[in-house]
Amino acid sequence: MIRKLLGLSMFFWALYSQSYGQQPSHEEAIVREAYAKVAYMTEVNIVGKAALDSYTAKAFDQSHFTADLTKASPEFTLDSFEVGDFSQIANKKLGELISVPTPPAKVLKFDTGNQGFRENDQVDISWHWAKAHWESAEDLGADSVRTLSDLTLQQAIVLNKEGPFERYATFCVTISFQGHSEGPVRAFFLFGKDAKGTETATPQDNFSDSTALAIAVSEPMDPNVFLKTHLRETPVLSNWLASHEMFDQACVADKLCCSGSRCGIRHADLQKGLLTPVNGERWRGAKGVPDAN
Repeated sequence: MIRKLLGLSMFFWALYSQSYGQQPSHEEAIVREAYAKVAYMTEVNIVGKAALDSYTAKAFDQSHFTADLTKASPEFTLDSFEVGDFSQIANKKLGELISVPTPPAKVLKFDTGNQGFRENDQVDISWHWAKAHWESAEDLGADSVRTLSDLTLQQAIVLNKEGPFERYATFCVTISFQGHSEGPVRAFFLFGKDAKGTETATPQDNFSDSTALAIAVSEPMDPNVFLKTHLRETPVLSNWLASHEMFDQACVADKLCCSGSRCGIRHADLQKGLLTPVNGERWRGAKGVPDAN
């Protein structure tokens, strides 16, 4: 009897795990992380500027900072994922795979860049930032939209001199930002390998700025840089880091950790960084230096 009960328990646990505990595919995880990183970059834009102002004794208004941070980040809702070999969708028409924005729709665009900080000519750090804003969709004309939509994915890749690709992920995304939403709209990522055999991911999203997504996919974003100077002592930055402490066991040392739609700093990295002394004294000609790139 006990063995039967144990057997039934394991059977139902297996069913539960399959239904509710499924892990996302590798491709889906990369897509979700890319959108989460873009949202993270918009927060870093606000936090980094506020930390620099606070550090250099410029006027800092906590209420304005809180308001700016609250409205800085877009929200991306992703669902309806399908993943597979590229050959499965190579001959599908673009109109089946990706939504083309037409007026009066809006598209979410991002200004992006690097912010540098040098302390006492000893330590140089930099971080990626993004700033979101809505733009009106360009009126391409019905004929152009029809022509684009009728191209097969393979034809579009040849025209753009991209690829080769091995895998894909298609999905729907709903974008919400500052009281306005678009979606759900169709988008996709294509996956391949570069000359060194390293995996590449190419985002294609006409509503969420593929360039910003590509930066999120390809550029390392290590929140530990904020722990290497006395910037970490500013209340604005120390509080923000504490609020973005990640306890996920899947987090990797010295890398941005993303779980779901949220990104932050690995718990062990934060604790280790705060215990590591910062070289030099605070405030001796310290300055934030915009990166030339």
